[in-house]
Amino acid sequence: MKKLYFIGIDVSKEKLSCFDGKEEFSVKNDLDLEEFKRLLRRKYKDLKRIALIFEATGIYSYFLKAFCNTKHIKAYILNPKKTPNLAKVLGQRSKTDKIDARTIYCFKDLISKEQIKVPQIDETLEKIYAYFSSYKFLIKQRVALSNHLDALERNPFAPRDLMKRMQERYLELRAEEKRLMEKMEQIIAEAEDTQEDLSNLCSIKGIGINNAICLLILFKRYQVENRQQVTALLGFDVKTRQSGTSVYSRGQISKQGNGMMRSMLYMAALNAVRTNLRMKFFYKRLIDRGKPRKVALMSLVI
Repeated sequence: MKKLYFIGIDVSKEKLSCFDGKEEFSVKNDLDLEEFKRLLRRKYKDLKRIALIFEATGIYSYFLKAFCNTKHIKAYILNPKKTPNLAKVLGQRSKTDKIDARTIYCFKDLISKEQIKVPQIDETLEKIYAYFSSYKFLIKQRVALSNHLDALERNPFAPRDLMKRMQERYLELRAEEKRLMEKMEQIIAEAEDTQEDLSNLCSIKGIGINNAICLLILFKRYQVENRQQVTALLGFDVKTRQSGTSVYSRGQISKQGNGMMRSMLYMAALNAVRTNLRMKFFYKRLIDRGKPRKVALMSLVI
């Protein structure tokens, strides 16, 4: 493999702060990243010899990930929780975009060549994920509004017209949720392989359409290869704290993965112990062995 030129990038809403081992520079973080592309061509000419290192900072890193995909630029996408820990190891007391870019650049010595590759993007899956995250957002709004309506109904001084408007808004949210779900099902139906995968997931007793779409996104978007990766990705991996003979705490799940998906799979496990006989038997056997109920439930998920 030819020598790669690494660039550490700290991604923010408005700009990309970069460090290439010699100098610092920043460019605007916009849709096409034209300024960034011109700078790279001027400095390096051959884009195939560049390797970008940046954090997966949600929507702010989408433009950069799409840029790497379309321009076939290699990249390594970091878990955002790793950078602050490395900064502590390096003795960084201050935190600025430039310092973060330098810290991210240091990861070039900690990653293998196999981990550096062109990011893959499935447009169909990204559309489903956008609809799904909006769907979950609407559910949160509806639940909050439902609680608020309950409080208004128990308030004898609440105006009737106010309650009527809140009830209308509640029904609007329910209708919009239904539209989003129908749109997701339509997109999935248009992709034959995706439709087959969803049908297979829905065939599992205890897995509904919501959880099936959640799992579909998980397995296709993150390209997990084994159960251990799934467990870590969702934050179900167990962390322990032990030092000598005086410090020892019971293991707890790390909760460092995707919270939305972790919550949905937890609810799916609750449903499974009631409706799936095999899961129910496995859960009861763990309880009979003395396992705490939550630990037994986590075992169904992982």
